[in-house]
Amino acid sequence: VIGGIKGFIYYQVASQLDDAIATLSPFARISYEGVSSDLQGGVSVQGVKVKAYGNDLALDIDEVQVKFPDIQTLLFIGDDLKKQKPPESMSLSLNHMRMDLQSLRPYMTQLQSQNPQPFQDYHLLGCGELATADPLTVFQKLGYSQLDSSVRMSYRWDRISKNFTVKSEARWHDMSGSEAIIDLGDIATLSAAAMISEPELKRISIS
Repeated sequence: VIGGIKGFIYYQVASQLDDAIATLSPFARISYEGVSSDLQGGVSVQGVKVKAYGNDLALDIDEVQVKFPDIQTLLFIGDDLKKQKPPESMSLSLNHMRMDLQSLRPYMTQLQSQNPQPFQDYHLLGCGELATADPLTVFQKLGYSQLDSSVRMSYRWDRISKNFTVKSEARWHDMSGSEAIIDLGDIATLSAAAMISEPELKRISIS
């Protein structure tokens, strides 16, 4: 039974991934190494590689993970979304997204020429003065050749308290991290209409 469930999940996820890859094929070359799942409502895609056509932009992601409240929600998520019945909780994690710094150089140069930023003169301890240094130059001077980041976004709705919590976490590995939490109250139903009616903002936390 367990083998059958895992096989069904693999087939469903791989089929949807292959359809998405085919749709995006004119713009980028996308591949992945494998799909795995557990019996607690989680499914992961390992070894995702994205290479955009026409430039040097490339992104490698160690793992993309989606978690639902339980295995039943995972099995029937497609039908539930068609009926506009989102799960009461869900999380999406992009673990170790790696991008080469040099490939970002043309875009950073263009962005800076359009939007000059304040504090462009840096003095880094041990690195000397970096006049009008852009962030990529700063990272490279500090010894980085690529950016390595992880992102996790999740939400949870409590049917009894009518509380809806959104949480986002981001981490630049070896550099910094951030977290933001938003609590909304008086959400009677988990629907777009309820979200945009008049929810009570209970808390915002940013660190």
